[in-house]
Amino acid sequence: MKKDDYGFYGKGLDGYIHYRQAFDQTQRVPDADNAPQRGRAVPPVPPRPARPVRRARRTGVISGGSLLLICAVCLTAIALLSQCA
Repeated sequence: MKKDDYGFYGKGLDGYIHYRQAFDQTQRVPDADNAPQRGRAVPPVPPRPARPVRRARRTGVISGGSLLLICAVCLTAIALLSQCA
């Protein structure tokens, strides 16, 4: 494409002006009050109801975080006991 060629819109300053008008019209956000209605109206989506908080089941399984904490405490205790002996 040449420097001042705007394709469908023309060449030079006139082409640029038509291109810019079309671009601005497509990028403009219409006001809700002044917007023309096209097709059928789409009803607004109702907000989702809040989900109830799910509590963890107590199945006797230790979680990963708890297992790491237990290991860290045990290793610290072993290190302290080995220094005393």
